[in-house]
Amino acid sequence: MQEAISNVRKHSQAQKARVTLDNRIKAYSNFQSAMNGVGFDTTATRGKGQPNFGLATMRERAESIGASFDVKSTLGSGTIISVTLSSAEKLQ
Repeated sequence: MQEAISNVRKHSQAQKARVTLDNRIKAYSNFQSAMNGVGFDTTATRGKGQPNFGLATMRERAESIGASFDVKSTLGSGTIISVTLSSAEKLQ
């Protein structure tokens, strides 16, 4: 969540951003960050074949607790980052 919010401030040029945490169902938790900024090519690299380290770090952190990580972005329209943990018990 911290990295997603940091990226909104640094890169998105968004006028609006929304962060939601849905854990109403005990076996399911979802964090989502959405913004209406400039968007980006999710397959782009940062030179010399290196992936975007912010996204790579977020993916690694999510996967380290058994969560899925998804990024949807459209140039000129914004980005949605979702982290979903299918069993909230894994965090305890």
